[in-house]
Amino acid sequence: MTKLLTTAAIVVLMLVLILGIRSAKQQSTMAQLERRPTNDRLDQPPIAQQPRAEPSIAIDQATLLSTSSEPTVSGTASGVNLVSIIVRAPSAKFSGWAEIGTADNIPVTNGHWSIRLTESVVPTTDDLLNGLTPGTYLIDAIADVDHQETGMLTIAP
Repeated sequence: MTKLLTTAAIVVLMLVLILGIRSAKQQSTMAQLERRPTNDRLDQPPIAQQPRAEPSIAIDQATLLSTSSEPTVSGTASGVNLVSIIVRAPSAKFSGWAEIGTADNIPVTNGHWSIRLTESVVPTTDDLLNGLTPGTYLIDAIADVDHQETGMLTIAP
């Protein structure tokens, strides 16, 4: 019985020592964390983000009247780096407007964009042998899915 008590006492003593060492290591780790330099990224205040400007786009109305078969259409935009346009003409096959050309990735520089409606934008078709013919066309200028403007381009003879 004495031997059993001695063994139990040794086991208890070993547990106390082990737990005491573990506790001392935890305290040492906590002390190291408390001494971290204050310029650590976690200690810095969050960086304030600038609110993003709401995208907008407009077509310069003066560019919507032309006598050229390859007119230049321009406008302004903000909150975006690139804009797109869609050119539509009255449809000969159905009532309404048919898409006849598009241009994507038109750069916005200092708030302005501009594009010449050449054959690369409005390809030659049976109806458009030499560029845009005199008539009326819709121009959709697009900043993003929620921000676009439509203008009526008139090409006079």
